[in-house]
Amino acid sequence: MRGQPSGISRLRPAATITAIEVSFLFHNPPSTAELRQAVIVAKTRARRREAAEAEIPQHLLYPEGWPRTVPTVAEASLLCDVRREVASAVGIEVGYREPLEVIRRYEELLSSGVGTAA
Repeated sequence: MRGQPSGISRLRPAATITAIEVSFLFHNPPSTAELRQAVIVAKTRARRREAAEAEIPQHLLYPEGWPRTVPTVAEASLLCDVRREVASAVGIEVGYREPLEVIRRYEELLSSGVGTAA
């Protein structure tokens, strides 16, 4: 049907391919050119996302899902660049696209005390 998503895009629109999907597709290769192209696109998106995320300095990563420190303006700017690249790579919209928004969000998270040890 024209205009309707097909193949993998119907299963996981605008996202990267998961490890389970990669394994399935490895053992059950797509039989159509359209599906093969969808796999290529998904893998390319995943590589772009991974490359962008690799730019995040270790101390700004969230151990156990929570930040440890508030980024500087320069670090927040880098995080914004990474967020924009990831969003572009996987075809989504994201918030916190400006450095001061990122800094405020980190401050909110840290001041809530939720991620601190008891």
